Amino acid sequence: MFIARENVELTNNENMQLITKELFWDQKKDSIYTDKEVKIFDNGDVTIARDGIRSTPDFREYELRNPTGEFYLRQK
Repeated sequence: MFIARENVELTNNENMQLITKELFWDQKKDSIYTDKEVKIFDNGDVTIARDGIRSTPDFREYELRNPTGEFYLRQK
């Protein structure tokens, strides 16, 4: 288990960026998570999750807690 605190910034291979004050990385469960506010920047869009996030380390699958912002769904 790794913990990052203060000004945590994480960027994936698709240039999505996550910014938060605290982030946990559980390698055994292959997940990152926090209960702190998170800002996600993706192609000029900003999403804020006030109560945190749980995600795979590459952001391919994630769950936002109490999100705010405009959301656009992409078809597969």
